[in-house]
Formats: sequence, structure tokens, C-alpha cells
Amino acid sequence: MKLSPIFRDSYEVTDDDLDGMVVNIKKSDDDIAYDAIQRGRRFTGFPVTASSATQVNVGAGRLWFDGKRYYSDDPGGVTLDLNSLKPGLQKRIVAIVAWPEEIETNLETRDYEIDAETGVKEPRQVNTETFRHARLEAVAGIEAVSPVNPVIESTAVILAYVRMAASGIEAITRNDAALLDNLGDVAVRVSSLEDWREEVSPKIDTLGTELARIQSQLGSLSNQGLVYALAQDVAELKEKNDLPSAFVAYRSDSFLDASRSDTTVPGYAAKTEEGLRFPTAAVDEHQLALFNPYNPDVKVSGTGILLPAYDEIGSRIVKGGVGEMSLAQYAY
Repeated sequence: MKLSPIFRDSYEVTDDDLDGMVVNIKKSDDDIAYDAIQRGRRFTGFPVTASSATQVNVGAGRLWFDGKRYYSDDPGGVTLDLNSLKPGLQKRIVAIVAWPEEIETNLETRDYEIDAETGVKEPRQVNTETFRHARLEAVAGIEAVSPVNPVIESTAVILAYVRMAASGIEAITRNDAALLDNLGDVAVRVSSLEDWREEVSPKIDTLGTELARIQSQLGSLSNQGLVYALAQDVAELKEKNDLPSAFVAYRSDSFLDASRSDTTVPGYAAKTEEGLRFPTAAVDEHQLALFNPYNPDVKVSGTGILLPAYDEIGSRIVKGGVGEMSLAQYAY
């Protein structure tokens, strides 16, 4: 504690002495929490469970707010009715939040001196304690097909999100991001990290040396693109000289046909016709027709053959008969 009052024998104690002692103790306690534990806004406890289709119960918990602690320790927890926040047709997310307040509590009867000369006193009902209270509230988001979390001011801490449908509560998600880490759990995690660091630190220290060695080895290797180009040239030379591909493990393909292509591979999409081409796509067949079927410059035969316009000239014409002749008079 920063300041401590001094009390001596036969010493008159004033109200300021007692008030100052309380204020200094409270401030020192808040400073310890702010400097050593958590200077942000977090919470512990406050389990949120569904007590019915439209109600949730929030258990006891502590709200850490800029070093100060606020409490909610009602027996059985606090019940919040979400029936008025239930969406009509779509979905809605409701945030369960806590925010700090200081209230006067513990109402008692105390005697007040109303006359210093006669010592007359009268009883009065007064609150005798100040309680740092964590007030709980439900804040609804916008109703939508794909609802989003409601926007909450920094003066409150989100404890959980409740997803609601027209029928009631669907799911409750705890806001783990705002949970206060327990110092014992933090110590265990730090110890695990230190053990891991001791294990991998020698490997990390030598990693730079290994990378430099690998880089120097890669510098002495041929360029991969050059190797591929050389292999392609050799394969083409082998093909021009009619050398079998079994001579080495590579060969050339001019894609004259699909005999050397694996057309059964899933995803195969190519057209091989004296070269590698993209496959034919969106192929459709339609019968050709004249834009102007009455064009005098063309003529369509009865079998559908389109020809330039022409005139028919008979080379051998047999017209109506002029008489009859018996063939029996001719020998054969």
C-alpha cells in the first residue's frame, strides 16, 4: 500500500483517516492487478447455458476491467430472457456482454446524531458497502440469412454469442478470446516452450551454415532448363537417325498422332493432328441454307445439291410416237 495512516494512543481519528485507508488499499490492489496480471479487459467464469428455448443462464464470474475487478455472484446465476430478441424469419446472433458498475449495497439501520449537545440520535436505513458489480445484458445483432456478430462498444466485454432462429436458441459459443489466462496455465505453457527451445535451438543455430553449404553445392550444378533443352535436342537427333527409344530413358514425340500419348489419364484434353493442339470444343453441326432462297443466281436440285443457275439443254429427245413396227420381221 502506498500510504498507511498512523494511529497513536489518545489520538483523534477522523473520517478522512478511515476513508483514506480504504481508498489507498483499493488503489494499491488495483495497481497490482493492472501492472502484473492484466491491464486490458477480460473475464473469468460466466458460463452461459441455455435454460429454455429462449432463455440463457449466466453463472458467476469476475470481470477484469483496466485492472479493476467486478463481480457477479448471484446464487444460481443470472437468467436473461431472449424471447423479445428472437428473429421473425431468418437468423440472428445475440451477444451476452458484461460491463462494470459500482453500486451501494448491504442496507442496514444506523444511528445518526442529530443534536451534538443533547446527544439525540435517530435510526436511518443506509447502504453500508460499495460493491463492484458486473452487470449482464443481451445485445441483439441484425436479422439476416447469414447473420453477423453485433458491434459492441469497448466499454463492455463479450462473454458469449448466442445464435437464434425463429424456433429459439440454436447454439452458444463462448468468447474464448476475452478469457483471462490463468497464471498457472501460462507457466506450464512457458515451461513447454522453453523445453522446445532447448531442443531445437542447436538445430536452428546450424541451419544458416547448412543453407550456405547447400547454396554452394547448387551453384556448381547445371541449369535445369539447360538440361531439359539438351535432352530434347538429343531425342530429336535420335528420331531423325531412326534410333530406337530404348537406347536411353527419353525420346522425342512430334505429335503426329496420339500413339505416344496417354489419352486415358484423367483430365487429358488435347488434340493430336500433326502437332499438339487444344481439343475441339463446343462443336455443333447445322445444315447450310441460303440467306435468300429466291436468289436467281443459284439453283438447288431435288437432292439438295446447290449449283449455280443453269438452263437445261436436251441432247437426246424422244417425243411422241408416229407409228408402230413389228420386230418379228427382223432376224437375230
